[in-house]
Amino acid sequence: MCIRDSTYRDLIFNVARRAGLSEADAKDIVQETIVKVHKSLERFQYDRNRGSFKGWLCSVTRSRLAEHFKKQQKRPLLRAPLDEAGNALEKMADPDGPVLEKIWDEEWHKHLIATALATLKRRVSPKQFQVFKCHCVDGWTVKETGRALNVNAAQIYMAKQRVGNLFREELERARERDGTP
Repeated sequence: MCIRDSTYRDLIFNVARRAGLSEADAKDIVQETIVKVHKSLERFQYDRNRGSFKGWLCSVTRSRLAEHFKKQQKRPLLRAPLDEAGNALEKMADPDGPVLEKIWDEEWHKHLIATALATLKRRVSPKQFQVFKCHCVDGWTVKETGRALNVNAAQIYMAKQRVGNLFREELERARERDGTP
């Protein structure tokens, strides 16, 4: 597991933003989480029976978020009137609640897809990747894809089949690598 990978940074950042943090605070959470993970990696022993890397990273991120929210509650909000300050605290997601789990799972799914696509991009020709991404990932129609990329329908369906099979393989590898069932 390489926590330096930008997709993990993006994952943590997106979870923090969706939990209600500002961009600057979300960047702080990313940095704090990565520092904590880095310090813990020496002791980390992967054991599928104890849990996945995904679960462990989620726990570390959750604890950083909980600590952030706890600090925010202790710190007076000087610029906001009292009623607005109360509303701001109420709007923040509970870092231990089910909403954070849902956000984490959604962002994790995006992370796996991004990881698989990045690997796939190195395995196939740029043209095939572009056709696959436009049609299968971005949802362009066959007509739109053909017109934009100057390819015919047969080439699109061929890329969809061949590259789609490789994409599923890469997605499965990403799941296995990160301990996702």
